[in-house]
Amino acid sequence: GSTGQFLQTNGSGVLSFASVAPSGTSNFVASGAISSGNVVGLNTDGTVSVISGYVGGTGDFGDNAGEITSTFDSTNNKIIIAYQNRSDANKGYAVVGTISGTSISFGTPVAFNSTDIEHTGMSYDSNSERVVIGYRDNGNASRGTAVVGSVSGTAISFGTPVVFTTNSTDGSIPIAVTFDSSNNKIVIAWSDRSASNNPKAIVGTVNPANNSISFGTETVIASVSSNSLSAAFDSTNNKIVVAYKDGSNTQRGTAAVGAVSGTSISFGTPVVFVDQGITTGDGTRCVFVAQGRVFITFVGGA
Repeated sequence: GSTGQFLQTNGSGVLSFASVAPSGTSNFVASGAISSGNVVGLNTDGTVSVISGYVGGTGDFGDNAGEITSTFDSTNNKIIIAYQNRSDANKGYAVVGTISGTSISFGTPVAFNSTDIEHTGMSYDSNSERVVIGYRDNGNASRGTAVVGSVSGTAISFGTPVVFTTNSTDGSIPIAVTFDSSNNKIVIAWSDRSASNNPKAIVGTVNPANNSISFGTETVIASVSSNSLSAAFDSTNNKIVVAYKDGSNTQRGTAAVGAVSGTSISFGTPVVFVDQGITTGDGTRCVFVAQGRVFITFVGGA
């Protein structure tokens, strides 16, 4: 079989490989009392029992941090966290985390820009083996900006920040960053405050030689007022999904599918995914699950 496949039987002793996990329910014998909501694990004798006393470790990565976002560096097996350092004039900082068992330790935080930033978003480009951080640069007319980072051990170093839009990005929501592994491109989505808060997206190409990134032409996703953007890459269909709150349609949750071609991206017709207004809260959260499915969370309104 292939990676990720499993063996299944037809009930008569014939085995075959399959790629889609079986659905349905299984019955187990409980070892000890189990209440509704308990987390259980499978024991060596085939019974299940409550998992108790399992607590993940925590680690401090920076004082007075805000606008926090993170990603996983799959090449170096490190967690990268980017944030606004409120103890250092709101500059952008990043730090490398190393997981060991249920604990995490961090290297020394590094500044990736020299001015006040907000609304960080980030993703890992597995092709160039680089981290890309998008943010609103309040020290440069609130322009959307991106910077490329390279991890080495527990340290991270950055190239020169690059402006991806000369317009002002919206001041209340994160900038969405995701990686298209089919085309080896970074895609950034944001709400353009200088253009009636239209949701926009742009394609970036990372150059690992000098930790730089170049961009194509920005694309309008829809001519509406948007907020609370998030983005994910569907690796089954090789498409980008951008979710947002549509302020031109009574704040309904809406999503659009984008296709990358070279250094450009085009979108299909946006679709309402919840027929009610959603509140800004922490915005939408969009993540690819598997088998052509994208999971979107949001804060529901009336």
